[in-house]
Amino acid sequence: TPGNVAKRVNVPTQYGWLLAAGRAVPADSLLRLAGTLSIDPDTGHPASPQTPPWRGPILWPFFATGLRGRLLIDRLTVRDAAQISGTSAATVCRASNGMVVNVSSFLRLSRFLRHHPNEWAVCADSPPAPKVFHEFSPLKQRIPA
Repeated sequence: TPGNVAKRVNVPTQYGWLLAAGRAVPADSLLRLAGTLSIDPDTGHPASPQTPPWRGPILWPFFATGLRGRLLIDRLTVRDAAQISGTSAATVCRASNGMVVNVSSFLRLSRFLRHHPNEWAVCADSPPAPKVFHEFSPLKQRIPA
């Protein structure tokens, strides 16, 4: 059953049932379920060899950076991006600030950015980013009198 599949991949069971009924689920859950079932989350068809594999949860700040970069490179306003992508300006603004957006907006913005939705996921077994410490920050140094 859809609930059992969702439970097997550590997704709430109601999301499996909602997805089976064609209803919206959180974007991370959609990518996880689609990856498990070998379904392309963008098209809903069986995944082809060209479909990037699901790697882990969506890295929303990375998605925001890609969106802001596209706006800068193409010299688009938030309203222009909203019109082209088929979302609202508020959604584009939220996404460009790294906030979570609903699954349909995420899919539309991924198409706008010309990237597959799975490409915004972070690898689950990748090592954490190294921490860099600066002992002498220019802001903390005293200015000689």
